[in-house]
Amino acid sequence: MARENAGKLSILKGLPETPVFFIKNRFTIGRDIDNSFVISKNLVSRHHARIEWKEKEENFYIFDEGSENGVVVNGCMILGNEQLKTGDTIFISDVEMQFEIVPFSDEMIFEEEINDLSQESLGDELTGTHFMDISELNPDYFEELREQKPKPKWVWDEGPEDGPKKPKSSDKKE
Repeated sequence: MARENAGKLSILKGLPETPVFFIKNRFTIGRDIDNSFVISKNLVSRHHARIEWKEKEENFYIFDEGSENGVVVNGCMILGNEQLKTGDTIFISDVEMQFEIVPFSDEMIFEEEINDLSQESLGDELTGTHFMDISELNPDYFEELREQKPKPKWVWDEGPEDGPKKPKSSDKKE
């Protein structure tokens, strides 16, 4: 019997953008560039969490990938993994997300399928979803990120803990 549902992850708070992701089989979250969703915040581990469809149980689960600061689902820190259901609230660092199970649609774009494509077929396309305008990257903090191809269009970076914060483009005086 074919699966009829997908996962939907909506970002509610904690980032300047509030994207929505659709999840087919596996979706990873962390600070490292190879994740489906990159959150470059000091409290986010390189490979922080993953959401995965388990065929045998016919449901989605979230897994803490050994992060230092944990994954919170519905106000409770999870140990290992937790089954997800519609309406569950997930916190990673100060990023609040909501999970839903939704019917499949031909219009859905799955981040994990974008990440699975070979880099040659993508050219300079986006391979994951990242939040922060590249022009605002701290040059020392993201040296290896700039050298990788293809470069992400957006990464959210709160910068080093002790370093000065760069003004946003709306804060600049003309």
